[in-house]
Amino acid sequence: MSSGQARAFINVDALFLESDLVELLPKDIVVFEIDVAAFADESLLPRCQDLKAKGYAFSISGVTDVTEQLWPLVRLATWLKVNIDSLPLDRLQTSARALGTTSRTLIAAHVESQSHMELCRLLGFHLFQGYYFAKPTMVEGRKLDASTNGLVRLIKLVAEEADEARLDAAFSQGTRTADQSAAADQFGRCWRARAHYFRCTMPSQRWDVANCFAGCNCCC
Repeated sequence: MSSGQARAFINVDALFLESDLVELLPKDIVVFEIDVAAFADESLLPRCQDLKAKGYAFSISGVTDVTEQLWPLVRLATWLKVNIDSLPLDRLQTSARALGTTSRTLIAAHVESQSHMELCRLLGFHLFQGYYFAKPTMVEGRKLDASTNGLVRLIKLVAEEADEARLDAAFSQGTRTADQSAAADQFGRCWRARAHYFRCTMPSQRWDVANCFAGCNCCC
């Protein structure tokens, strides 16, 4: 990772990591964050170890007491996120002392006051996360217009390999004026052709789809 490059922590589970598509994600940017409880699935740890061998990094969240079962996860992780509100002070000190002997970056989670932060700093935590720093806020933005909503719906249908009947039904949803009808029908014919192209082209040839888009003279 180059100096100063930010990492993107992504909360994942066993089902997400089962897919080979995971390995399309940039290993120098993403960090897979997994809760301790997810490792009840015995197939998860070997899969994570395989991904680590391929260069992916891991953060383990939901850490509380340090047990024998935790140490394989410690060896897997680069970051360890400890829920400080789940432990009384004596057990928090014990966990922090044990984890402090590793080379892992310790994150204090659920920090809700300055006293919490100062305590965790004294216990050797490196990073801090919680409502003391920021609380969730509602982000307001403009609503998508009808045509954009329709396009998003169509993309989802194509990704699901929907049949032609479902694609046609998606085009028929909503009310269209007479002036919009011809343009929409033209767009529909083009979109269905593209959907067919995606489905029928071999994976090694899919990058040629740009030629299909570039040659389109319809409204899109």
